[in-house]
Amino acid sequence: MSKVLIVDDEDFIRDMIGDVLELSGYTYIKAANGGEGIALLKSDREISLVLLDFTLPDISGELFVKRMNQEGIAVPVAVLSGLSDNFSLFEKEPIVKGTLAKPFRIDELITLVKELLPVP
Repeated sequence: MSKVLIVDDEDFIRDMIGDVLELSGYTYIKAANGGEGIALLKSDREISLVLLDFTLPDISGELFVKRMNQEGIAVPVAVLSGLSDNFSLFEKEPIVKGTLAKPFRIDELITLVKELLPVP
């Protein structure tokens, strides 16, 4: 079974994304910071997609992706950011499969997830 990891430091955003994913039939887990997100990726082999906030309290989205590469974690990532300028940092990162500018609409989120994961 595929599972989505939501990595965002804002409780409201994590909960909203989780609710939308659940209503769309996806399973998810949440992390409030980069360290927790990397730990979950290392321990849970069912994670098939990471929805990653670019700005976290302990690590940037760019460093999170680099850490994934260093750890040999090849799970696809979609980066979420309020600053679309940040997206250019990921143009040469093969595991970054999509981006979504905040604030986003629910249908935009679901479209992105469906493009990156099979429908449950």
